[in-house]
Amino acid sequence: MSWPPQIRRLDERKIYALDLPGHGKSEGIGRHSIDEYANDVIAFMKELKLRAAVMVGISMGSAIALTLALKFPKKVLDWGCLAAARKMRVAPAILETAGNPNTFESAVEMVNENCFSSNAPQSLLQLSKKQMLDMRPPVLLGDFLACNEFDVTSQLGKIDVPRSLYAAQKIK
Repeated sequence: MSWPPQIRRLDERKIYALDLPGHGKSEGIGRHSIDEYANDVIAFMKELKLRAAVMVGISMGSAIALTLALKFPKKVLDWGCLAAARKMRVAPAILETAGNPNTFESAVEMVNENCFSSNAPQSLLQLSKKQMLDMRPPVLLGDFLACNEFDVTSQLGKIDVPRSLYAAQKIK
């Protein structure tokens, strides 16, 4: 999922919407763990000379934001998570089909069917489908495997970022 243009253009705020390696317009290959993606965000911040930022993520991005708050608390001014969980288990059927070019589209369909409300606008479903189909199957599978291994259940209480303790309690 990516952020709509309206969010990336908030007045009086500098917004960076990072394309992770192998995603969107970024070169390279996807990572195989949320920690590796968190390290990519830190490298991005260093490149731009950003000392700290508010981290916001959707789904896998929320796992990255939580990991950043845990591993690099001085880099995280605050955080917000949408479609977040302390554990992000992925359905076995998705894991079995996402990496195979012959079954990739059915994996994308499963994700869309199970991750959106029946009231979600068709335009949102189409955008989600297009963005996932634009990815290479190994990248999407790697993302799902990284999410499937993600589990910060025992660490949520360690997050010490302003206002985030309340949010961490809500995720539990």
